[in-house]
Amino acid sequence: MKFSQYDPQVNPNTIQGQVQRPGDLNSYGGNGAGYEAIGRGLGAVNEVTMKMIEDDDKRSLLEAVDKYNKARYNILYNNETGLMNTRLEGAVGAQDRYLEEERKIRSEILGQTKFVTSQYRSAFEEMANRSANQGWALVGQHQHQQGEKVKDVSYENNINDQIEFGQKNYDNNDIVVGNEASIRLLTSARYQGYGEAFIKNKTSQALGKYGSTLITAAIVNQNYAKADELLGYFYDDLTPEQRNGFNNTIFQKEKVETIDSFARQIFQQFGNDEEGARAFIDNMGNTSIDEQQPGNGITWVKKEGASLEGTQYVTRSGLADLGQYYQKMTGEPLLVTSGTDSGNLHAEGERSHGGGWKVDVASDWLENPENRAKFIQYAESKGILVLDEYSEPSTNSTAGHLDLDFTDYKGSGGGRRLIDYGDKETVFKMYKNMVKDQENRQKEQQNAFYAQTIENIYNLYKQGVPYQSVVDQIKAVAGANVEAGKKMLSAADYFYDSDGKIKGLSSTQLDVAQDMLGGGMFTSLEEYTGFLANHGAKPEQLYKAKETWDQFENSEGRFSYNWSDLQQDVVGDIKDKNGAKAQAWREAQAYGKVFISKFILENKREPMYHEVVEACRNSLKKNHFGTMTVRGSYLNSEEEVNISDARLALVGIRNVERARNTDGSLTEDLFIVRYTDGRVEQMNAAKLYIIAG
Repeated sequence: MKFSQYDPQVNPNTIQGQVQRPGDLNSYGGNGAGYEAIGRGLGAVNEVTMKMIEDDDKRSLLEAVDKYNKARYNILYNNETGLMNTRLEGAVGAQDRYLEEERKIRSEILGQTKFVTSQYRSAFEEMANRSANQGWALVGQHQHQQGEKVKDVSYENNINDQIEFGQKNYDNNDIVVGNEASIRLLTSARYQGYGEAFIKNKTSQALGKYGSTLITAAIVNQNYAKADELLGYFYDDLTPEQRNGFNNTIFQKEKVETIDSFARQIFQQFGNDEEGARAFIDNMGNTSIDEQQPGNGITWVKKEGASLEGTQYVTRSGLADLGQYYQKMTGEPLLVTSGTDSGNLHAEGERSHGGGWKVDVASDWLENPENRAKFIQYAESKGILVLDEYSEPSTNSTAGHLDLDFTDYKGSGGGRRLIDYGDKETVFKMYKNMVKDQENRQKEQQNAFYAQTIENIYNLYKQGVPYQSVVDQIKAVAGANVEAGKKMLSAADYFYDSDGKIKGLSSTQLDVAQDMLGGGMFTSLEEYTGFLANHGAKPEQLYKAKETWDQFENSEGRFSYNWSDLQQDVVGDIKDKNGAKAQAWREAQAYGKVFISKFILENKREPMYHEVVEACRNSLKKNHFGTMTVRGSYLNSEEEVNISDARLALVGIRNVERARNTDGSLTEDLFIVRYTDGRVEQMNAAKLYIIAG
């Protein structure tokens, strides 16, 4: 048996990896499987390499994006150079600068970053383009906003210049109107393209600021008539709060000024004739005192046949005011269609045509409901009652018009006549204060004169000048002034008649006289000196009376008291509303001075601290003195008359007692009033109220 030779064939490169028969091509990889295996191995190596390249590009992209974002944020928001931190003119060209800076940082980042593949470079470029567009739009918006602010600042500066110049010349109509035109022009130019409604609103805001500044300037300068005129002129440009505020301020300021003016006129006319002044004041406002008609033919005109004869002054003043407002709105005067000529159609008396309180007005402009609403709003802001007979005609109405009631008009309009009870009482109080002030000034002058007289005569007396020589000198000095001569002669008599004839007053007698002085028994140095002389005072004592009087006037010496400590204990718990605490202290102190002197006189000792506090506090409690009739616009009313002892002391009243009838019974409404100067009057509660103020 023949054995074949063994020759193993192993192809390690084949996938089978087995022994092949000799001569078989597959044993040598003849079927291609070996090459495929090698290709697959090389592909795996390439895949790993590409993955590494992609990971590197991803890292480069992330780093580039991070650098870009940080650099872009720095361009926008750097504290010193950030484009979004630029302001006003500094923001000009910000958009262009952004593009320039963005290109620069993009170029730098791309130069520092190596992308192997175009895919990730494109991704970075796409992201940068998107961010650049967003930043460009953001900076553009900021640049526009700052540009608008630049315009706003320039606009505000120009407007403020117009306002400041107008403020300094508020009473010059040409400047006021000229500046108004400038403000309109500046506003229109600033907001060109914003729309008509927007420009109109901005113009009204600017004119409101302008008008309020001018009105305030007029009020500060106490030119209330001009303030009221300006209020009417700028009325539509002011807010409701401004209108009401200015209306009330002007009315109150003008009222105080008018009342003061009336009081001074009455004081000049009647002097200290209180009865004559009272009668004149009571008649004020009942009739039309003068026939001047403010605004006639300028801001308003009468329709043919219409009459304003006998109209109240307040009506004509209000009509001038309304006419001015109407003329500003329309450029024409207001037409008055009826006044007192309509008295036959309306009831007489208050709030009537026949009484002179009402007029009717009409026009084509007022027929428009929107125009009419503006006019009515202005009229009602001045306290004028308006009946719209366009919308709701009354039975007697022959055509559309507005019925205007000026009874409660509160404005200037060329003047104002006081008509209500409260105003009259205020005028009378101010008049009485003026009388009192004049009396005090005269008293001070007389006391000063008499003090100097005592000084001079006492010196002559001490020098041994004979009585007749002193009399001759007095006559020469007094001349035609008889009263002054009498005072000086009486002083000379006091000194020379007592010379060597009397022993003088004892210390006890002087103490009593000084207590009487402190108690308000003497109204002048002359009275006090005369009292001492009549009771036997020596020349030296008469001379020292001048010094005692000075101490009394200045609350010094024995007439002094620690009022500062008392004040807190007497009025400390009173709320200081509208000066109530200060007023209460003035009244309590006036009472306290009289109380202390009277207490010393009666008890021969000074009152203790708590006694003075208690007396002063009790003096502030009001006493009931009855009632008085107060006249109103429609009905009269009864008001109680309650007055404190402190208030009575302040006005110079020592005490008040109810008067008695002939049968000895107490009267219902009559009082005996005793003044500190010795006067005694009988009066009712109403007069006592007026005197007490």
